[in-house]
Amino acid sequence: MGFRVGARLSTGHEVLEVRRGGFSEVAVVRGAHDELLAVKRIGDEVRAQVGDAAERAFLHECELAAKVLEQVPFTARPRIAMPSLQQSGPDGGPAEPLGPALLMEYVDGPSLSELLRAGPLSLSQTARICGSVAEALATALDTAGERAVLHRDLKPGNILLSRTNEVRLVDWGLSAAKAVSAVSVRIDYLSPQRAADLDLTDPADDVYALGMVLHQCLTGRFPSHDIRRGTGTLRHDLAERWPDVPDELANMVMAMLSPRPEDRPDARAIAGTLLHSDMVGTLAQRDFTEPYCGDCGLVGRAAPCAVCGGAVLRRVARGPASGMVRVPAGTFVQGLTEAQARHALILAQIPPSDDQVQQLTGSGARRVHCPAFDIDRTPVTNEEYAAFVDAVGYPEPERFREALAEGPDHPVTSVSWKDALCYALWRGKRLPSSLEWEKAARGAEDDRMYPWGNAFEPERCEHRSPAGAPSSGRGALLTAPVGRLPAGQSPWGVHDLVGNVNEWMSDGPTPGSRGARGGAAGELLQVYGLVSFEVRASLDYTGPTLGFRCAADAVFDIEPCAGAHREPGSPDTGQGWTRE
Repeated sequence: MGFRVGARLSTGHEVLEVRRGGFSEVAVVRGAHDELLAVKRIGDEVRAQVGDAAERAFLHECELAAKVLEQVPFTARPRIAMPSLQQSGPDGGPAEPLGPALLMEYVDGPSLSELLRAGPLSLSQTARICGSVAEALATALDTAGERAVLHRDLKPGNILLSRTNEVRLVDWGLSAAKAVSAVSVRIDYLSPQRAADLDLTDPADDVYALGMVLHQCLTGRFPSHDIRRGTGTLRHDLAERWPDVPDELANMVMAMLSPRPEDRPDARAIAGTLLHSDMVGTLAQRDFTEPYCGDCGLVGRAAPCAVCGGAVLRRVARGPASGMVRVPAGTFVQGLTEAQARHALILAQIPPSDDQVQQLTGSGARRVHCPAFDIDRTPVTNEEYAAFVDAVGYPEPERFREALAEGPDHPVTSVSWKDALCYALWRGKRLPSSLEWEKAARGAEDDRMYPWGNAFEPERCEHRSPAGAPSSGRGALLTAPVGRLPAGQSPWGVHDLVGNVNEWMSDGPTPGSRGARGGAAGELLQVYGLVSFEVRASLDYTGPTLGFRCAADAVFDIEPCAGAHREPGSPDTGQGWTRE
């Protein structure tokens, strides 16, 4: 028996398509006005195996779903629970009974399981899907009152997407009988407690299952080791597949998959984290260069769109302007460890007190994300600044013409932050942020202390003794020609980041001041030249050891995408009722 394509139901709907999976079968049906619905019933094999208990449990849950889930967001809306449904017999024969059924909203897109066949999802798509599911779980608990409504069968096959990329959760609580659970749920998504007791009804079990889905969306696979005794391997899994995963998101995955249910966050907290505007903005920034659908907004899949079939676009960066270096988007280690700070102080022959170490380390070393940007290969020179002064009639720094005559290729100094900003705007640029400057100096592969590595090597930077004797070829100036020590460049090819002059930053630690980095010739560059070290100065401060360089946002063009998917992982192959 079961649904037959072409049959007409006792509700008047025509069966267009039949999909089977888990313990149920679903018919896609069309009504008198061409509206589409999904009709769900217990599969014949399950009925034969479990008996009437399956139908009674199914009908009870259908009635509850029709009453409660109508108010729950991100859910395939139930329409009506029917105690008995029939379909027309073949060749005009007698009507065939189908048993209890649930008429519900038809979802016209793929399941999450189908998307995962091509590998992990983008960060933003992952958070949006799992955050929406968490919101549905939390609202169902809030709405149901004394009768808690749990899902109890969370898996990618039960998470659907409409063609507008909206999340729809299906199969709510339809495995209430233990015998039905045994033939429907996927063991991979069960918490240790539920695996030991299939009759368990605990919201923390749904959280665990959602944590498995979240991990799978991020990595394309299940955890590489058994995590039922601990989550120690999870961070390695995440870092291996997604180095850009923010700590807050990684920590959420680990908490959701905690073996102890009392250590897991509740669904409301999960939704609040994954759907928070700050998280949404952070993940969108990290997914900025991923392909995206111009119609439904799916991020991270190549053409055609896996959700709606629409056109997929991508952002392609233009090259940097002349004299600038492109620093690509990605994570890098920002800050210093306590050991690095003590080492730098010892190199400078300064006893490393706890206060001094704390001043250098601040909040410590951590991996952070930085969007793509361009930065000048060298500091702005006297000659370049003269072009600006002459073009707009801008006031000159003190003794500027003398410095220009003696060292046109030396960095300009004695400019305030406002002067530096005006020059940058005249060039169509801006000043670098502290984050950008540090990434430009450090690179992305390690936590080096100086642009060239961890050992302070004075021959790689412009310096002079603190007593003030200028180095060879310097004349009366305290600076040197830019770019003359290529051995001191950073991994990105940026010169003069240590020594020569301090450089203005766009931001600062307090109102009315801005940061300066790099250290100038004559300063203790073992400390002042640390990639994370920053001093501050008032906006109007000028001095013979303070200059600047410019930065600019990377510029992107949008073009059609015909590229390949990201490398596949080991996706879930189990399907829900939506496609099989």
